[in-house]
Amino acid sequence: MAINNFKELQRQELADMGSTPSSIEKNISHNMGLFRCIGDIAELYLPHVGRLFIQLIGGNENKTQKGDYLNQDPIN
Repeated sequence: MAINNFKELQRQELADMGSTPSSIEKNISHNMGLFRCIGDIAELYLPHVGRLFIQLIGGNENKTQKGDYLNQDPIN
């Protein structure tokens, strides 16, 4: 296997810089928590948005079960 110069450069840079500063780790941790919270909220409410818009414009899921026309009485 040939030596990858970019991998070697990465190893050298990591050796020169040392570990990451704690402020960067805290910022990344904070941002990940924020994105997780936004994702949880979206996962909770986004599936219901379509149903909400249908209800807001006056749509009703039961209208399609009555017949072809909205003013037609059901046969039952």
